[in-house]
Amino acid sequence: MNTKITIVFFTLLFLNLSAQKNYFGARLGISSMYVSESQGKLKGDYDSRVGFNAALFVELGIGKYFSFQPELNFTNKGYKFNQGQSINIKFNYLEVPVILKPKIPVGDALELYGELGPSFSLGLGGEAVVNNQTYGDLFGDGAYNSFDFGLNYGGGFNVKLNSGYKFGLGIRFFKGLSELYPTNPGNVAGRNNGFILGFNLSKSID
Repeated sequence: MNTKITIVFFTLLFLNLSAQKNYFGARLGISSMYVSESQGKLKGDYDSRVGFNAALFVELGIGKYFSFQPELNFTNKGYKFNQGQSINIKFNYLEVPVILKPKIPVGDALELYGELGPSFSLGLGGEAVVNNQTYGDLFGDGAYNSFDFGLNYGGGFNVKLNSGYKFGLGIRFFKGLSELYPTNPGNVAGRNNGFILGFNLSKSID
């Protein structure tokens, strides 16, 4: 009985997915990221650093009001510090977000959407500019951890065109959940945080 129920469930799911519009798209935008530190009950944030974000994604329709969107992103993260000395840190990450998008159609041409889902990132490099001196290899031995994990949430809107394209604007917030710093005697924890503001363009692939 359980096998029959499972077969029916996945058959209905497949038919539902195939009946919905699916899209392939790209996003270009800016990132505004910072690092939050904590040591026991003490907490503080560094200044935000503006960077670049680019993404390719596939949006898979799940019914009328939801879609599932895996992505491949390149994102700049980092922070700035200008008290006593000048520090500007830029991280380059390759990210794989997995996003669930609830959608609200507004007429035939406009849709509002939300975003929620995890993101897995691998550090590709970056640079640190300290008092006008540049340093590289930020993810080397004893430097920052190269793996980053966090939660994405946000929303935006899309405008649908008769040609099968849709374009829109969205804002996505990132809450870091993994440790940025290697273990150190001071027991200071660091997390990446911030947001991405991006313009997206996608084409129906049905």
